[in-house]
Amino acid sequence: MSCYQLSKKAEKEADTIDKLLDQKNAFTGVSFRPAVERIDIIRPLEEYAAFESRNGAFDKVMAALEDDNVNMIGVYGMGGVGKTTLVKEAARKIIAKEKKPFDEVILVAITQASNISNIQNEITENLGLKIEERSVDVRAAWLHDRLKKINKVLIILDDIWEEHDLDALGIPSVDKHKGLKILMTSRRLEVLKSMGSQKSLPIDILKEDEAWNLFKIVAGPIAERSDLQSTAEKVAQKCEGLPIAIATVAKALKHKENLYEWEDALERELSGNVHSAIGMSYNYLEREELKETFLLCSIMGHNAATEDLLKYCRGLGLFRGLDTIQKVRRRVLTLVSELKDASLLLAGSSPERFDMHDVVCEVAIAIASRDRGWLASGKEDVSEEWSDKDRMRTCSLVSLQNAKVSELPDELECPKLTFFSMGGKNSSSLIFSTGGVDSSLKIPKNIFEAMKGLKVFYF
Repeated sequence: MSCYQLSKKAEKEADTIDKLLDQKNAFTGVSFRPAVERIDIIRPLEEYAAFESRNGAFDKVMAALEDDNVNMIGVYGMGGVGKTTLVKEAARKIIAKEKKPFDEVILVAITQASNISNIQNEITENLGLKIEERSVDVRAAWLHDRLKKINKVLIILDDIWEEHDLDALGIPSVDKHKGLKILMTSRRLEVLKSMGSQKSLPIDILKEDEAWNLFKIVAGPIAERSDLQSTAEKVAQKCEGLPIAIATVAKALKHKENLYEWEDALERELSGNVHSAIGMSYNYLEREELKETFLLCSIMGHNAATEDLLKYCRGLGLFRGLDTIQKVRRRVLTLVSELKDASLLLAGSSPERFDMHDVVCEVAIAIASRDRGWLASGKEDVSEEWSDKDRMRTCSLVSLQNAKVSELPDELECPKLTFFSMGGKNSSSLIFSTGGVDSSLKIPKNIFEAMKGLKVFYF
């Protein structure tokens, strides 16, 4: 049975749903604010280039969006190939049209880190709303009702890793809302099929000449300098047609004037490994504070707030000699700007936010785990990590944004730990356990005794 049809389970729970809808109609925890246009989709994308191999996929996406018989569209391809860039460009073109085909365009980054509450928050923020209600079921019922009132709406679900129940998120089925279209991206075709995609379009790596043209666009004139061009072409070839690798490597080399620096890049093991290409760009960051800031950004999720990064940096004492919040803010803004220039960060939905490509994030977390003793788990079950006492004794940062944790260990010996974050998901249901108190997250009362160096504690 299609995931957009009523399941037997849903039928059995009809009474429960009716009660939730009654609650939805009764609760008043919704605040309205002017909808903010997302700058990451209304302005031209610097990283988008209209190459021949992209034009075909782009034109098919636009045609599907205009086809009244198609409501579920998917774009699939390997990580870093340009799926997000393509759908953002499609959204930008739609918004820029004089005759608007949609009343609302909503872009939601799903990723492995997303839970129902996070996705619901993104949808409400796109609509210029904020729901105070904590029950995901009540929120879903309210969102379902709100979206059905919009005549024509496009929802972009970017970077889906597994099948999601749209009804649980608050998104009505396309059978019940004829003016709704859903555009999805995923690395896996089977995920799109499980979501009910009617038209799934592949996006492949760039052709060799397109890859070289993109490299030249990003690196600038130096790539064609007579003494460097031959080496530059070979470096571009080693990126194997992946735009994310081409962009990060070209940005890292664009100010390198010496042939030996380009030859050194060529000798690095880039072939077939986009992670190595991004790792090379990280290694080219010249200052330690820039590297540290980049790694911190990787644990903050999509569309992160610069103000939160400021709090982390200040709490950790990263910037010695900066004695006012204004000075720290200027430094953080400068570092974020430099990381964007290096193609390691992307623009967020507003000037106060930034984003990171999921492939870049994977590399950053791997580097932090390997070189700095960080535990930034992408797994829901972290019991194995907790039980590794030797690792926890040397761990300097714990970020469990993706984890489902109902209770922390009674004993957590982390003498070197300076930063502990659950990603903010549990702040509304945090309680220090003294025994017999029920909560979605229990904190043992003695947990801090073996964390003498802790500076940042964020739930």
